[in-house]
Amino acid sequence: LQGVSFEDGYWERLHELAIYDASAKLPVGASDFAAPHDGTWTASNLFGNAVTRTLIHAVSDRWGTEEPLKGRIALLVGGGAMARLIAPFLKRAGMSLIFAEKSKEAGQQLAQTFTGRHILKEAIYTTNHDVLLLTKEKTDEPFTIHPGYLKPTMAVFDLSNFPE
Repeated sequence: LQGVSFEDGYWERLHELAIYDASAKLPVGASDFAAPHDGTWTASNLFGNAVTRTLIHAVSDRWGTEEPLKGRIALLVGGGAMARLIAPFLKRAGMSLIFAEKSKEAGQQLAQTFTGRHILKEAIYTTNHDVLLLTKEKTDEPFTIHPGYLKPTMAVFDLSNFPE
């Protein structure tokens, strides 16, 4: 066995069977992949890197190829494990982060942890940003975006229906 990829329902529980590497340990506290290493399992965050690299590829023609995310603003809707996996990679790419979360306390914690801002979900329509990332949440009520709000200069990455 070379490694195991986990679906998002397990991302926050891999610490029970593996040691987090630098990409997955706190403040992320989640991982999506585990591989054997030195007689134990090591859990890693491959998802956040993959999302960031995909976003860079998608916008590099429009925003420049050198560092297209640097100085841009990302708004992450939802504050679960998926947002925590993605946030450090976006930050390293030079983005400012805004977390739109229904829970004020959870949103403020994310903003403090990843040196960003927090807004309530209702404020996304009036908050300036370049990238909108819809992440999967632990809720039965789907969050939909009004199509009139989208702009041609905005990049949208919808991960809310990420397969399990």
